[in-house]
Amino acid sequence: MNTQRMLPIWMTLVLGATGALGQETNRDFFFSRGQKVFVTVSQDEIGVLSRDKRAAERIEGFAAPMQLQVKREVPGSRLVLLRSPKPLNRNELTALTRDVKRRGEQTIGRAGFVVRAEGSDTPLVVTDRFVVRFKPGTSRQQVDELNRANGVQVVKQNPFIKEQYLLRVTEASSIDALEMANRYHLMKEFVVYSHPNFIMPSEPRETIPTDPLFAEQWHHRNTGQNVGTVDADVDTSLAWDITQGAMGTLIAVIDDGFDMVHPDLTPNFWINPGEIAGNHIDDDGNTFTNDVNGWDFTGCESEDDSGCGDNNPTGDDPHQGIRGHGTAVAGLAAGKGNNGLGVTGTCPNCRLMLLRKPEEPFEYGLAFNYAQAMGAQIINSSWGFPVGTPALDSLLDAIDEAATNGRGGLGSVIFFAMDNLHRNGCTGQNPDISSLENVIAISSATNRDRFDLSGFGNCMELLAPSAYTLARKDGIQNTVASGRGTLDLTSTDLRGPAGFNASVSGLNCPSTGPTPSPGDPNAQDYTHCFMGTSAATPITAGVAGLILTANPGLTRLQVKQLLQDTADKIEDSAGAYSAVTGFSSPATGVATHGWGRVNAFEAVRVVAPTAQGGRGGVDIFFRDNRLDWGNTEQPSNTLFEPTRGHMGHWESMDIKVDAPPHRKAPTAANFDAFTDETPSAIPGRVNRVYVRVRNRGPTPASSVTVKLLWSQLGTALTPLPGDFWTAFPGNSADTTQWHPLDCQGTASPSCTLTQLAYSGSSVATTSSDAARIVQFDFPAPPVNPNLPNHFCLLALADSPEDGIAASSKAGFVVDDITPTDNNVTHRNYFNLVSTSKVRKFSFFIRNPLDKPGRFTLRLQAPQGWKASLTQFGFDEPFTLEPRSEVLVTATIRRPSVQDGQLTILQEQVEPQTSKLLGGLRVGISSKRK
Repeated sequence: MNTQRMLPIWMTLVLGATGALGQETNRDFFFSRGQKVFVTVSQDEIGVLSRDKRAAERIEGFAAPMQLQVKREVPGSRLVLLRSPKPLNRNELTALTRDVKRRGEQTIGRAGFVVRAEGSDTPLVVTDRFVVRFKPGTSRQQVDELNRANGVQVVKQNPFIKEQYLLRVTEASSIDALEMANRYHLMKEFVVYSHPNFIMPSEPRETIPTDPLFAEQWHHRNTGQNVGTVDADVDTSLAWDITQGAMGTLIAVIDDGFDMVHPDLTPNFWINPGEIAGNHIDDDGNTFTNDVNGWDFTGCESEDDSGCGDNNPTGDDPHQGIRGHGTAVAGLAAGKGNNGLGVTGTCPNCRLMLLRKPEEPFEYGLAFNYAQAMGAQIINSSWGFPVGTPALDSLLDAIDEAATNGRGGLGSVIFFAMDNLHRNGCTGQNPDISSLENVIAISSATNRDRFDLSGFGNCMELLAPSAYTLARKDGIQNTVASGRGTLDLTSTDLRGPAGFNASVSGLNCPSTGPTPSPGDPNAQDYTHCFMGTSAATPITAGVAGLILTANPGLTRLQVKQLLQDTADKIEDSAGAYSAVTGFSSPATGVATHGWGRVNAFEAVRVVAPTAQGGRGGVDIFFRDNRLDWGNTEQPSNTLFEPTRGHMGHWESMDIKVDAPPHRKAPTAANFDAFTDETPSAIPGRVNRVYVRVRNRGPTPASSVTVKLLWSQLGTALTPLPGDFWTAFPGNSADTTQWHPLDCQGTASPSCTLTQLAYSGSSVATTSSDAARIVQFDFPAPPVNPNLPNHFCLLALADSPEDGIAASSKAGFVVDDITPTDNNVTHRNYFNLVSTSKVRKFSFFIRNPLDKPGRFTLRLQAPQGWKASLTQFGFDEPFTLEPRSEVLVTATIRRPSVQDGQLTILQEQVEPQTSKLLGGLRVGISSKRK
């Protein structure tokens, strides 16, 4: 029977018109925007998409019997590429992918053969699915008839675009989805477009500008240049994915003279819209004639102020001043980025208002008044007055006026550099001007994430990247000689052989590249030798520019708090950050590290709109340990020391247990002082568990759902049940390992909070702290000799404005989720009472993975303490089968009956590296709390 003769006439015409498809060329292709995109089909590769992040590890189990090897996992995706031992043709590849899909149904979501577009290495996986948009007026009957004739089925109709369908090529078809999509695309009378529904792995992106000296600007993106520490930077390249600033965001730089024709600065110059250049008339009536880009506030020496200042912030001699200080400062704040020239500023699309600073208080104040009146959102002052030099009221009034009434009452955000000398600038009869309450004081940290031993004190808010290589008047070794850092900063410089350029100034600063470069005629316009708090301050001012571009409605205080709340806690060994407030709190009582080192990405992400990749001003978070205040750019178990280390992500500061008899419930003010107890396991007695939830965004969260579960203790936690996320926030059908707890004596599986307001670290323990606390009932199970009888508590917070990440909901390994999602935290409870020198306890060692794992146990204990384990030794690799657990007993021997804590870490040993998987901390006390 001739099937085609039985089809409707319209379909016969369509099939006839496409009969010669592919005859014009032997090259494979698909259509995009009506144009052919040519591809190369890999003859020995197929791609499989795992159902979750860890399922990729189970693929080897069925791939090996099929003589397939795992070629690689595509980073940042669930795509796994498999390699065939021999080349296959298209039909064989298609048959193989269908066979793999059948065999791995529980593990694999989809499978297909691999193609690569010409000129690209990115694998595109052609599954059986393709997308078609039919023209308006095409009926569903016509669609179904066409599909039936081609061996195609409807998978889904787009509910928003009714003419668009996801289709699947069945085994009844003689061609694959790549060719079928092309066939449909050529049905021009009925089809708008058609293309394969490729598996297309997304790439983790960060904006890398085209500026040739960007690689040397380690403060943006530290890759370990010149023995630096990787990621000892402010992560601007990640923040730029969200915003790079805007013309409407204006940074005023009050400094020495500027190079007003520098090609990396002039594109970002502010232009006064009320002035007509060169007409010698004060067009906008602000008393400053032709103030097109800013003003020079020097030269006000005559009694009547005749000739006081001018509209050229260059000054009389562009080569005077402190080696072009203002030019370098401006470049760090807002040098033009991505223009293929020199460097980029922190806010590469922000505008620069350049104001040459004077020598007298009134004119200093006038500069601040001008910046405020002309609309500067941010004011940078990379200078200050020595301790003992009073900042007179006229200047203080101007600063206060700008901070209070700038930006229409929101307040101008004002930054001041602390002293380069290592001294406390916050106290004394005349403290440094950076100590003012309404400014943000900045000191510096090196490219190895160490404090640069510059100005410090309890008024200092933040550290930002810089160094100091000159001889120190205070006798402290300079940064490079001491090994605390190895590089100064790269920025714009006075054009030609002037300024900070090493060839003229005599500075012998370290660099990843020569200055000047013999082959680059513009190299002398830049310097690798800029340094000190003067450099750290405009970097931070540029971050504020990114923040206010993302959310212009923030107040001055909100910007300040956001910078503090999102700072990385670097070098805790010296900074000693408070576990209660997050502020540097050494034993001397004088802060040295403030709130930590600026992180642009974290700050911008909190307040940016969700459409731009931000969190829309809401950032719900739990704390996984005492140094964790919500950042996830690095896992919360990363210890920000110069040599990166580990700290436990299982020591949540936001979970407390109250065993019977119960005490008065804690409040936000006293939660940290509330004594945490070991849960009682006496039958019939109910423990109370208090969970604290914070929001470090300026916008209240309308609703937050909090869920709490418990499981038996182990160095690694048992995986979540397979239906956990589909049932969430309800309970899984399987509660044999993870046991949900009820909210506040009810039968509800979760607690709900409404209107959770700002409660970041900046206001912790103050009357402004709006952290909220929910209570769960925890009837701990009776003692079982076959179990540890100690528990882990797992807390999760979900909100419509800031939900648990999709990547977290794709996984089931708790120790993978907690360090990278600040909506999830857990705590291992293991407090022991012993008056003996020898103490034993039990816990599980687990492999929560879907494949055999190789692990090592590490011990951290007080000096003189000894520990041994049944079945395993410390620092000795061992292998566990997938999703298995082993109950072990530990014996602790102490030299005396002393209180203390020990930590056992479980590391996953991988080829050439190791990864912290999980752990537990045990506290031994001689008396019960």
